[in-house]
Amino acid sequence: MPENFFELFFKGIDEDCQSGIKNYFLMVSDLPEKCNKKEYADLVKLNTELIFNHYSEVVIYNSLLKELGKRDLSKFLYRLGQGSLYSYSMKLVSFLNN
Repeated sequence: MPENFFELFFKGIDEDCQSGIKNYFLMVSDLPEKCNKKEYADLVKLNTELIFNHYSEVVIYNSLLKELGKRDLSKFLYRLGQGSLYSYSMKLVSFLNN
């Protein structure tokens, strides 16, 4: 099992943009213009699909909760749910509410 699930969502993204995109998903800052690229959105989508195909929802949720804490996990799931990854976000939101 990976040590850091949160990092897996951003695997393959150029290091120059990785921190800006992570900050965007944690609602720390706006998405930097240079990082607003379809290829990065596609990578996050692909990585999310791979994570959910390989690990159970409870494992993903518990790992992210441990890494991020409830507040940042809520922010991450909110951002994740704003686009085409809504269904994945909602799978984890159900754990937040229990």
